[in-house]
Amino acid sequence: MNLPPNPFQLKKHADDILEIIVNEPITPHHKAFAVLQAMVQKFSYVIFTLTETASLHPALEPLFPEMQLLGSLLVVAADPVQTPFPLRGIKVFADVHAARTRIRNDHQIETVVGRIIKLPAFSGSVSEILRMLLNPEVTFEQIEEVTNKDLLLVSRMLKIANSSTLGNRMKIDDLKTVVKFLGIEGIRQILIQETFNTLAREFARVNDKISHMRRCSALSAHVGKLIGADLALIGKIKAAGLMHDIGALALSFHGAAEYIGIQRRVRSERLAVCEAEKDAFGFDHQEIGERLAKEMSLPAYITNAVGNHHNVDFEQHDLVSMSVMVANGFLNEQIEQVSATDYEKFMPALSEEREKNMRLHPQKKPAKPVETVDNEDGDGEEPAQDLFSSARVCALLKEELDNIIMASQSGEI
Repeated sequence: MNLPPNPFQLKKHADDILEIIVNEPITPHHKAFAVLQAMVQKFSYVIFTLTETASLHPALEPLFPEMQLLGSLLVVAADPVQTPFPLRGIKVFADVHAARTRIRNDHQIETVVGRIIKLPAFSGSVSEILRMLLNPEVTFEQIEEVTNKDLLLVSRMLKIANSSTLGNRMKIDDLKTVVKFLGIEGIRQILIQETFNTLAREFARVNDKISHMRRCSALSAHVGKLIGADLALIGKIKAAGLMHDIGALALSFHGAAEYIGIQRRVRSERLAVCEAEKDAFGFDHQEIGERLAKEMSLPAYITNAVGNHHNVDFEQHDLVSMSVMVANGFLNEQIEQVSATDYEKFMPALSEEREKNMRLHPQKKPAKPVETVDNEDGDGEEPAQDLFSSARVCALLKEELDNIIMASQSGEI
């Protein structure tokens, strides 16, 4: 009696990797899918390989993102028609070799990020409070208790709470009032600035990149003001711009010589930075930056910008990441004279947001952000209605950058 061919096979690789090889179309009720659901929880990595005769049924679309939350899943499919829906958060490779190379790179990223996180500079109260803030049930009393252990941080919070930027007319001189006055997001943005200050000290040898991140922060916030964003959103945009290139700092930490070589190639060959990084390391600064941002307990709006500020095809871009991409693209293209990510794609969405805000608040000028980054943004004039053309935005950002540089040279910031 001839038995029917097995519709799938299991193959175990080194480093706790399981490969599931399927030979026919997979539906939600297929046995291979049930095995996948079970194995993704038991192995560090599972590679789901679709042979030429296999494919995923569209009914699986809502189930794959749920599985990715359980473990690390990679899909191998030589032809895009085998995966007829977007596998959000799940990487697809043309062959098993590429998938296994990705896993080796993941191990390398994990090692580098682990070394950075273990630096003494990242073991203080700032990191502890950032972790606490990810808990939606954290209380002001818990934040106050930990903050009290760091007198420098207390002083920083008091200074910001009493600054003219926040418009507080009464002097605040105790931590309890400061914590309640700033709120969770205000506290988080102070901690993000403190984290950046730590990075700037630890990675002082790449001062050009630190300066780029500061400028991107200020210009990202300016884009936020141009679209008429409120104070809370501009604060988030500014923080995301400040941290967007932490992955580049991580690469310089991992391989200083290779990092210098990448910068030379980017300038001499007009090569896209992510392409040059992948040639040298096997991964780019977005990938390692996103992992580092998560380990630093940074919020999702920053992790998103860190991991995708060169990815124009990312489907979940929001106003925060779009503002960062415009500012970063402008700096790359117009100031640093290197290959830049095409940011013009986001102009229509930003223009639409501006028009919406002007309809809702016709007499209000764009809000000024909470000043946690160590510079001052000029107010400037209310721009024209049609300002979201590439040339107009570049002109406005160049003007703002000139103001920042002049203020810096005169000692105002």
